[in-house]
Amino acid sequence: MKIWVVLLVLCSVALSASPLWAAEEQPKGAPVSEPALAARADTVWFEDFESSDWREHFRSVGDPAERERMQIPGLPGEMCWKITSKKGEHRSVGASMYFPEGFERLHVRYYLYLPKEFTWGQGQYAHLKLFSQSGRLSGGPWKGYTSAGTRPTGRDKFSCTVAATPKEGEVEFYYYHPDQRGGYGDHKRMNVTLERGRWHSLETMVKVNTVGQKDGEIGCWLDSTKVGEVTGLRFRDTDDLRIRFMGFSNYWGGAGDENTAPVDQTHYIDNIVMATDYVGPAKSTPEGSDGH
Repeated sequence: MKIWVVLLVLCSVALSASPLWAAEEQPKGAPVSEPALAARADTVWFEDFESSDWREHFRSVGDPAERERMQIPGLPGEMCWKITSKKGEHRSVGASMYFPEGFERLHVRYYLYLPKEFTWGQGQYAHLKLFSQSGRLSGGPWKGYTSAGTRPTGRDKFSCTVAATPKEGEVEFYYYHPDQRGGYGDHKRMNVTLERGRWHSLETMVKVNTVGQKDGEIGCWLDSTKVGEVTGLRFRDTDDLRIRFMGFSNYWGGAGDENTAPVDQTHYIDNIVMATDYVGPAKSTPEGSDGH
């Protein structure tokens, strides 16, 4: 049985941080600072961590909520979100978002920087969970939600998480849907690894199915290249189940000390954008630059 589960991660992120605004409110992000995005009508939410009140743009943020001065080359701004892992711990800081109206298709793109000395998880289930999109019913972020390790019914939840595998850092999907093989979600590796010592543009797309059909999809792009997809999915059996919840986390593995952070270390996140169509990397970012 696979022990590590994204829904437990999202629950722990939400419960460990105080909500900054009510669930029925529509979140407001930072002004869009990427020139190519500013003119797009489909941009839903943006955060570049430049403003001192950046925490207020999320539904909840765990502590310590730290920023660091490190710029993505070619883009405005000079601050990013600093995520710290502590050796022997599963969870560190995380943040969540909730959109009351929800979406039937959503792209989430962010920039990720892993220092050259970054160490991957060493235990069998020490995957590094990065960010997730989840299906929720209307009426609040936890209405209809069932516990981790429970197969979705089509009327309660679904999710898609992007993670990095132990020892290798290979990008993979971990996704919950009613037709999964067991109580825990399905996995799909993408045969591409995250490179340390540089900024990556990492993007996922979730499209819910038409009720009564298996036409749901998930997709992932790394630095503008599509590296993974799954089609023919059934996420829901009711129109009310939509993409409403997002979690940005730094969570290692499942039960057992061997599935925790291997050392004290940090990684960095910047320029998160949510849109209803493909986003892609910022046009002016040089490939392979480390941003220091």
